[in-house]
Amino acid sequence: MIFRQKKFIGLDIDEGFQTATELIKKGNQLIITRFKSAANLEDLVNGQILKKGDGVFINIPTQVVLFRSFHLPGVLARSKNKQRDIVAFLTRQNLPFKLDECFWDIFIWGSNLNFIAAKKEMAEKYISQVEGLGLRCLGVVPSLTALYNVLIYNYPEREKDNFSILNIKNTASDLLIYETKRLWIYPLSIGRKDLTEDPAAQMRFSQEVQRIYNAHYMQHPLEGQKPLHYFYISGQGCSEETVSAFKKVFTDFEIALFNPLKKIKPQDNLVADSESIALSTGLAISGLSFKTTLKINLIKERIVKQRGIYRIDFTKRASLFLLNLAIFIFLVMDVILFIDLNRQETIHQETASHISSLLPQVKILKSEKERLLNLESYFKGRLKQQGLYLKALAKIAECKTPSIEIKEFVAEGKDAGLVVFVSGVAPNYEDVNNFLANLKKNNDIKEPKVVASTFPTSDTQIKAIDFKLRLEIL
Repeated sequence: MIFRQKKFIGLDIDEGFQTATELIKKGNQLIITRFKSAANLEDLVNGQILKKGDGVFINIPTQVVLFRSFHLPGVLARSKNKQRDIVAFLTRQNLPFKLDECFWDIFIWGSNLNFIAAKKEMAEKYISQVEGLGLRCLGVVPSLTALYNVLIYNYPEREKDNFSILNIKNTASDLLIYETKRLWIYPLSIGRKDLTEDPAAQMRFSQEVQRIYNAHYMQHPLEGQKPLHYFYISGQGCSEETVSAFKKVFTDFEIALFNPLKKIKPQDNLVADSESIALSTGLAISGLSFKTTLKINLIKERIVKQRGIYRIDFTKRASLFLLNLAIFIFLVMDVILFIDLNRQETIHQETASHISSLLPQVKILKSEKERLLNLESYFKGRLKQQGLYLKALAKIAECKTPSIEIKEFVAEGKDAGLVVFVSGVAPNYEDVNNFLANLKKNNDIKEPKVVASTFPTSDTQIKAIDFKLRLEIL
């Protein structure tokens, strides 16, 4: 079904620690209404924060997300009509899988086309886990865009700076680096559990992050004087001790705990452990549209297809409803006509003895009775033809694919059924053949066939296919 979203819930799925955050938008102000963390998803779906039927935006681990940035001529990068063809070409040349094997999305920064993807089988595991609890998955958002969105929404002045955000999860961490409209994401295998079990792990952690920075700047050296770099720490494992350990290693960075609620207003004096809900808040923000945030959803095409299926189902139900309504109306008319005929016949019988001597009058009454009987026969025939007509509409709506547009529907009556001519437009012959195949599978449709079609007029420009079908409804 298609829902108008009033609340936005981000669901951070982490190993052994799940967090859900609910945001609502009032004007230009975001308000956090609820949040909750639990060891497993089942404990969150209890009505306090999540209930069956709620729509959520989820993340998937950075380790299973592929992120690539391709430099293209500006005009070509921003050409929406050619973006899918460009992405298909780039994936064939540079990536180890086919485009149809993954969920993907892109965003354009300047002349860079940024491609984000995840294998379908891996993403479906997390989607099934959520939908198995009765929730609706409205989006799959990579951690890198969720972290960027929550930071840039709360700190919009950082869009022109260089910054990083280290999100420490339960058993792993993500390091996001931003430099002049460029993003990088680096996964780490150290998480909150490691930091709490070993006090010396804080310093080792900061040194490991430093090695990542050294490797990063070797591959992507900064031009000119090195600018001030803002470094934020968030997640379940962040603390003042973590900040202190990193300040000892990164002496030229501006290091601080990240506040994901700096510009988000708590509802009813809600007190939130803000550092631990940074990612789930970013996931919820990703469902909204702001000037500075990225609108990335890996299952965008999947949702569009689901909405198309819903529209087809709605059309089918509407057609069946109209068919039943028309049959009911014709039956009521038939009953009224039958009652009127009986009433006229009763009147004729009562007065027959008084006017039997008046033969001309008797002949007139008999003629009137025959006329009424013919009228009844006519309405019965019309009822049958109308029933077949509406049945034809319902069957065609049931069999056609979403890409086919019906332009004309002409029906001709015959003794045993109805001959129907359907004219429409399809993007290609494969869709017309699929439509024809669906019609042939229907037992109520006889001898469907193509009686006319057009060919594309250019080898370089694909145009729609005009077609005309003939079929019989029994």
